[in-house]
Amino acid sequence: KEAVRKASYVLDGAKYLAWIPDLGEGAQSYPHYIVFDLGAECKMKSISFSQGLKSGGVGRYKVSGWINDKKKPVVMVEGEWKDFSADRLIGINSPLVVRFVRVDFLEPLVEDLDPKKKNRSFRIQEMVLDYELIKELPQEADFE
Repeated sequence: KEAVRKASYVLDGAKYLAWIPDLGEGAQSYPHYIVFDLGAECKMKSISFSQGLKSGGVGRYKVSGWINDKKKPVVMVEGEWKDFSADRLIGINSPLVVRFVRVDFLEPLVEDLDPKKKNRSFRIQEMVLDYELIKELPQEADFE
């Protein structure tokens, strides 16, 4: 079952909609991930996102990429934030050329692991992928 807030909300341009993966039937706590198909061969530069929160949020993350279904994902960057910020930037300094990008949200901020606090979810209102186009892929024929 899908969480109440859809992951597609991170790219819809509407600041009032958000992906909140820990809500809804069958929802679970960390980890969560989202996969992007860039539709071309690209070099990733950065990923930025707005959490739309006043505290808590994502603590540890990993970004992987791969070129096609025959290749395994390769980790481009891993990191951890210690303090809260509503807006996040993940810099990617990898020479890897990818078509698919997977962003894993692995753990909440350490402050949210306090057993006296409810293990907070995170929400992402908007995500921006900054990349350099390396090679356009041929358009697939549309057969009826």
